[in-house]
This record gives sequence, structure tokens and C-alpha cells, in this order.
Amino acid sequence: MVELKQIYRGMQNGAETIDENFKALDGSVVHTSGNETISGEKTFTDTTTFNQIEASKIKSADDTEPKSISGNGAPSGSITYERKNGVVFVSGSGNWGATTAGQTKVVATLPSGFRPRNSWQIGANAQGGGQENAWAIEPNGEVKLTSNSGSTSNYSGWSASYPAAN
Repeated sequence: MVELKQIYRGMQNGAETIDENFKALDGSVVHTSGNETISGEKTFTDTTTFNQIEASKIKSADDTEPKSISGNGAPSGSITYERKNGVVFVSGSGNWGATTAGQTKVVATLPSGFRPRNSWQIGANAQGGGQENAWAIEPNGEVKLTSNSGSTSNYSGWSASYPAAN
């Protein structure tokens, strides 16, 4: 904390004391121009406008670490999801179990905060086979698989990213 000298009317060397106080404060305030380094965590409670930002890493308050969920009725299918700067990154891989040609099944449900605003369509080829699969992530969080050809074991892998619905 900066120690300031008291100033009073009629004091001797008042102007010099005021100048000394300003010089003492100069190193402890943020200036409106010039280059400075500001350390420590800062919280802005109102809208903040920047002309240009150069950053080595930007982290949003709602960023998450990757989480995984197992697929419903899927022998080894799992889905991994995370949110970075308002964008959801989601991927799925493994054996999603038996499928019937042209039929859609819900294999998982993403939690709130990781869902798209609108239905998000994803195409995928089966892993180790010639099957084509269509995937969709719905606004209610349902992750759906539609197989173009039926199979007793549908291996598939896919990934997608989309803006998170709030």
C-alpha cells in the first residue's frame, strides 16, 4: 500500500508534497496509455471493450474438462464431450450394438449445457467395415444412430463440434 503524506491549507512546501504523492501513486495505478504489465487475477463485472487482444490462452468461465458416458445398450460404445469457449467438442467410438437397417436408436443423452440449438447431423463410416452410419445430436441431448445396413455389432467412430445452446 502506498503511504501518502497529508496535505493541508497553508502548509509549507505544499506543492512539492502533492508532487511527491503523485509520484508515489504512479507505480501502483493502471495508466490509460503506455505499456504496462498487470499481474494477478482480475474480475470485470461490466462490459469490457478491447481494441485488440493478444493472448497465449483464453479460458472461458464455463469451460469443462473432457467427460465420458457409455452408450445405452452398447457393448463398448462411449461418447466423450467437453466445452471450450462456448463450443462443444464431442466424439463417439466403439461397438454400438445391434442395428436394423434404416432404424434409428438413441445411444446416449448429453447433459444440459452440451446440447446443440438445432439438430446436428454427423455422417460416419463403420470402423473395420463398409457400413455407413448417420448420427444426430438433438437439442434435447439425444445422440441418435441410424445404420444404413443392419448389423449384430455396429462399430463406428465420429466427432463433431457445435455452439452450445445456453
